[in-house]
Amino acid sequence: MPGANDGSSNLGVGTPIVGGPASSTAAAQPIPYTLLSLPRYARIMGINPVHFQGAYADNVWGITDNCLDLWTSRSWQESDTVSRYDLALAIRSAEDDIAKYLGYYPAPKWTSAEMHRYPKYHRPDSMSGGGWQFDTTPYQKSVFSKMKKPFVGGRRATTLIDTPTVAAAELVYSDEDGDSFYETATITVTTTVTDERELKVYHAGKLGNPDWEIRDPRSVTLAGGVATFVFDSWLFVDPNEQGSYPTHAEFDGIYIGDLSNFVTSVDVYREYTDDTSVSAQFFWEPTGSSICANCSLTINGSTLLPSGSSASSTSCPVCGFTAQNACMIVRDIDSGIVVPHPSTYDTDQGLWIIQSYAVARDPDIVKLWYRSGDVSDDFLAGYTTDPLSDFYAMAIAWMATARLERPPCSCGNLLTVMNGLRERPTSAELRESLDFAILGNPFGTLRGELMAWNRLSKSGSKTFSAYAI
Repeated sequence: MPGANDGSSNLGVGTPIVGGPASSTAAAQPIPYTLLSLPRYARIMGINPVHFQGAYADNVWGITDNCLDLWTSRSWQESDTVSRYDLALAIRSAEDDIAKYLGYYPAPKWTSAEMHRYPKYHRPDSMSGGGWQFDTTPYQKSVFSKMKKPFVGGRRATTLIDTPTVAAAELVYSDEDGDSFYETATITVTTTVTDERELKVYHAGKLGNPDWEIRDPRSVTLAGGVATFVFDSWLFVDPNEQGSYPTHAEFDGIYIGDLSNFVTSVDVYREYTDDTSVSAQFFWEPTGSSICANCSLTINGSTLLPSGSSASSTSCPVCGFTAQNACMIVRDIDSGIVVPHPSTYDTDQGLWIIQSYAVARDPDIVKLWYRSGDVSDDFLAGYTTDPLSDFYAMAIAWMATARLERPPCSCGNLLTVMNGLRERPTSAELRESLDFAILGNPFGTLRGELMAWNRLSKSGSKTFSAYAI
């Protein structure tokens, strides 16, 4: 192995040794983005983090003949066991079901082009005249977002900060404990960004696609305009190797005892909500006067014109909406009440300037762009860059494990625990729970689903409405 116990603790590129995966390299495929990252799932379940990446080494994280617990990127690489891709789909399914149950995402997520019917006056024979439209309070009309806990209007945006490389010593693999295994990856970039939680690392050339984000860093620090990331090195295994074609009956694994199977460059982006972009849009359906005021009509070969019109056009805008850009503010986070305002962004002042409606009546449709979801206290305090709390992370992990259709690639006690979450409790176990509300569980009846529901169903206080006559 390169640099075998030579006392070196800082290395960019090592000299590859003969070895590596006995497989044919294929084009890398992304793993779907999930609120609960796959490395964090592995930590929760106690899965070997290197084997979870499909990798191994000789001196540490080795493999044995009686337990080849290497996870693959796709199930076709080892069809008898679950893959990281399958796991990501199960996690996403669990997150979606939890969001439907709670009414909000367990961690921040962007919503794009969400459509609503704009609120109208209750009398259908009356119509307001456009412009500033108020409700019974002195405030502009509001809309309920589909997902509660919206906290900012805008769209996801990314800005490339730098592309650190091994050659430039901005991406460095190091052996911190002198065991000849380079367990640490350190990235340094110069940036004007002041919030380290906005800085993200992606595989190079993927344009900041969330599916290609490298998660989770051990730490991210900002000092003197320099951002420093410290990661576990195995998170930088070359995705082309992870997507390789097996040359034997079983997935051979990726040897990371040398550095040739790690990526040599990454991209660092700023990821943020762009509040200068359009966060709402109004739409008006064309009315009779706007459709046919100057349009001709052909009936039985004869061209008819509107009274008093000399128009000869047969092009009438029947299926086109009138659109107007707008900004959006949040009125009530817990209830999901947001307020769209017709406006344009003034780049000189850095402000949204209010405008009159493009059509002199209430809009028919409004589209919304916003970011919503719960945020952990540790994230708000700046202790972590992951906004997902342990409370929700555990519930997602339990439910996702229960929904895995293939057995997990694990051995011993870990396999027992994971298979236990995938089983259905016996009738005796359900009777002993003494909780009849469990029959109304919306997630399912597998043990992991029941555990998640039992946690989430007690996560908040219940509210009641009472009226006095």
